[in-house]
Amino acid sequence: MPAYYANPRQDVLATLPDRQFKRILEVGGGDFPTLLHLAERHGADAWGVDIRPTDAQLPHFLMGSITDPKIRMQLPIDSFDLIVANDVIEHIEDTEEFLLTVHALLAPGGIVAMSVPNARQIRLAFNVVIRGTFPRHDAGLFDRTHLRWFCRKDVETLAAAAGLELVSHRGTGRLVPDLLAHTSFAELLALQNLFIFRK
Repeated sequence: MPAYYANPRQDVLATLPDRQFKRILEVGGGDFPTLLHLAERHGADAWGVDIRPTDAQLPHFLMGSITDPKIRMQLPIDSFDLIVANDVIEHIEDTEEFLLTVHALLAPGGIVAMSVPNARQIRLAFNVVIRGTFPRHDAGLFDRTHLRWFCRKDVETLAAAAGLELVSHRGTGRLVPDLLAHTSFAELLALQNLFIFRK
């Protein structure tokens, strides 16, 4: 697991549009390797929010939940041209409030990149239907700390309700070849769904 948290999310980076980002916010980044990579590549102003302390050397770091009004008021409205939220919304009780906050923080035309564990993955059906159990693991698809579960359509519906327009989606995971990554079939194989939304 340490490598997962220490390295930039290359699958997410590959989904980003080819454009310049001047101010970037990452939510729930841990030690923020993805944010630090992007900030260096773009010469961007880097902001991080996490509920735990970080060892990352960030110019702006806020410890707490982005849905907490005390944290939200410290973040500049309408100013981020990229917000990254990898494996975050499944840990947040009020997903709707989270997405409305993201929308408010994005600059016009800004984008949000999100990775979300895929509840439609075939292993979930196998465990629930065949084995008759809902696994609880320390990490991954069945992480015991997940509060909510999402299929692709769930995320897209919630984002649309918050005023975010879908730009792209792909399924990702070792069982998903590139040829199938953008198809409905990928939803049965993908461990995660990757989304790009635009304000």
